[in-house]
Amino acid sequence: MKRLPIGIQDFETLINSNCYYVDKTPFIYDLVQKGKFFFLSRPRRFGKSLFVSTIKAAFEGKKHLFKGLFLENHWDWQDVYPVIFIQLSTDVIASETDAYQLVINQLQSNALELNVELQIQESPGLTLQDLVLKVYKRFQKPVVLLLDEYDKPLLDVLPDLDKAFKIRRLLRRLYAPIKSLDPYLKFVFITGVSQFTKVSLFSELNNLEDITLNPDFGNICGYTQKELETVFSERLHDVPLEALKDWYNGYYYLADTLYNPFDVLLFLRMKKFRSFWFETGTPTFLAEILKNHPIFIPELESLWYDHTSLVSVDIERLEPITLMFQTGYLTIKEVFEGYGVPRYKLSYPNREVEESLNRFLIKGWLNRDSYYTNRHIELLMRAFIEKAFDRVQEIFNQLISGIPYDWFRRNALSKYEGYWASIFYMALKGTGLPSWGEDTTNTGRIDMVVELKDAYVLLEFKIGSEGDEVQAIEQMKTKGYAQKYTDKGKEVILLGLVFDKERRGLVGCKWEVVE
Repeated sequence: MKRLPIGIQDFETLINSNCYYVDKTPFIYDLVQKGKFFFLSRPRRFGKSLFVSTIKAAFEGKKHLFKGLFLENHWDWQDVYPVIFIQLSTDVIASETDAYQLVINQLQSNALELNVELQIQESPGLTLQDLVLKVYKRFQKPVVLLLDEYDKPLLDVLPDLDKAFKIRRLLRRLYAPIKSLDPYLKFVFITGVSQFTKVSLFSELNNLEDITLNPDFGNICGYTQKELETVFSERLHDVPLEALKDWYNGYYYLADTLYNPFDVLLFLRMKKFRSFWFETGTPTFLAEILKNHPIFIPELESLWYDHTSLVSVDIERLEPITLMFQTGYLTIKEVFEGYGVPRYKLSYPNREVEESLNRFLIKGWLNRDSYYTNRHIELLMRAFIEKAFDRVQEIFNQLISGIPYDWFRRNALSKYEGYWASIFYMALKGTGLPSWGEDTTNTGRIDMVVELKDAYVLLEFKIGSEGDEVQAIEQMKTKGYAQKYTDKGKEVILLGLVFDKERRGLVGCKWEVVE
């Protein structure tokens, strides 16, 4: 039985260690046939670095590593090229100085490996230019330039805009010469998580082809269902495949739905469902951005965005939905091609992200530590499972008790139903119980639905005062919301919740079983 390549991002190490490898080499062949300058955006730990490392091995002519793979018989192994491989994910960046030193260290490392003497200059771009020209001269061959995680220094310092501006300027200077070096380059492949505008990568390097949402390369990273069941077949005999799919599949880049490789590999080692990918480092700036933007959290389940809005983000105006898509917390579920620019329906990719993200967000919104929020989320889950709705009001008010008074004084969001509904929604999503918001019927929209083993609970949220929960129940009855669920073989329960903006909490909770 082969080894699981957990944490291995170097292709040569992976093959020499007798690890499983999902053959992505057909994409290398296609890229080289179709062009020269490419950019790919994918979430962290999605296989980008391994793919770039595989490109490096191919151009270096290491045929022995490709035995049994597509590229073994579809590549000119006699035509070898020098490769400059810059990895900007090797250090955590806290300042412009850190970023500059990282870049210079990477360039020096490449110079040492390729046996050329590098002239360090103040501009990182001029230093890169010096490296490319000297490598070209030494080998008398055009150079392959691979740049992995180009945006990692920027992501490390967000949302500190002062630091971000300085690092953006540094990166602009690094990438600026690449286009002018065209005569000396054989192939250029750049990866990252986000597609930041106003970086030279996208303004000056206008011959760069972005394949992020090109269906021909939709499966370039990640595992398809077929790849999972074929490559890892000997490890799947006792694995509940539907549960595995529910937990970790669902990422979509206009080809097949995909698993995050990191999740699959750790699950196959531990045979336990855990939020492996989410727990490896969710950007803290996401919580701040979402907390400070008037986003109705339940809408994250189903919202439409146009193509242009998804493929770039500006430091000056950090769009939370765009960032969530590019970082992997939302994915494409449907595509609408009509009327010009494509539009995409976004939602959570899978159960791991849906449950973990809402726990993460509610902790930031409520100014509470993980222990406190997790404890009360578990209490809320038990209250729903046991249908003990008389406990819901007390549990919820304890959960939100950590919100600072000063936040209410300075922020108008708490006056709106959507704010309180968002908190309750995040708490319920954090329980892991099947639930969905803004459920459409032919008479209106149910605020939220929770599915229990033997019942559906339909929730209606109101802003008002104690006693208005009766109106919430009557509204659901008048609009006939229960009719959508009465024929599904389960009990239907109506649950009305009233939030008081002055008392800052849940003041009314009433439930009724539909006869």
